Amino acid sequence: MISRTIAFFRQNPVFTHDNLPSLDANIDKLTVEFTSLDLASLHCLMRNMGAKYLPSAYYKVRMIPFYEGMG
Repeated sequence: MISRTIAFFRQNPVFTHDNLPSLDANIDKLTVEFTSLDLASLHCLMRNMGAKYLPSAYYKVRMIPFYEGMG
């Protein structure tokens, strides 16, 4: 599953209304970026989730909101 997820986001790093029609109207664009966590951050994240370490992939998701009437 992890390799499929990584492959999907490599092929689709940007989501817009053109390629994802169900995207909320207030969101103009979502971008997905693979990121690495250092060991301390990874440990902290897993501890806060109450999980033991499992193979995983971490992504930053950024959005650019679109507000009508601005600008």
